[in-house]
Amino acid sequence: MTGTETFCRIRGYISTLKKRGLPVWESLQQAYEGHPYLVVTPS
Repeated sequence: MTGTETFCRIRGYISTLKKRGLPVWESLQQAYEGHPYLVVTPS
């Protein structure tokens, strides 16, 4: 992945966290530890 692609993925993840009202810093720490917040969409 390029630096630009990495930046866009992280920025998109942060944007989703904010939209859902979740704590950004804590959620990033959890993702780094291997426990990311997963977006579940109804099927």
